[in-house]
Amino acid sequence: MKINCVASFNEARGDGGWGYVIRDADGDVVSAGRGRLNHVLDSFQAEVIACLQGIQGAAELGAGCAIVETDALQVVQAFSSTDYDLTTAGSLISEMRFAARVNFRSVNFAFVPRSCNKVADAQADLGSMCGTGTETVVSDLPNCIKNLVANDLAPVE
Repeated sequence: MKINCVASFNEARGDGGWGYVIRDADGDVVSAGRGRLNHVLDSFQAEVIACLQGIQGAAELGAGCAIVETDALQVVQAFSSTDYDLTTAGSLISEMRFAARVNFRSVNFAFVPRSCNKVADAQADLGSMCGTGTETVVSDLPNCIKNLVANDLAPVE
């Protein structure tokens, strides 16, 4: 499974949203989630939360292997090194590594440009508008997200 994860962050308000999209080998959406972030310190913390949510979503599906794609290079680096363990997001990074280790046979993190994460980015934007108690795993994607997915799957001419 491929998990695309993105966060949005508003520095002035200290809030934002997270979003993820999980796709199968054919590129079809298997699951998606989004949610609001309150009291976030920085964009790095928001991006770690987004990846953690995506990993947990894929674990609930029983995926054996996963590729996590994010446009946050620091998160990719944090997953494979201890350089970020003493940051304010250190405990979240540890939780992310633990969730990956116990739920998957293999997990690879990859940095991708923002243009490759349009669907998850739209999910994060919608997540930032969610209220407290809103369902985070969405069973039906809104039309704006369905259109982005369809554009991703369209053949290139």
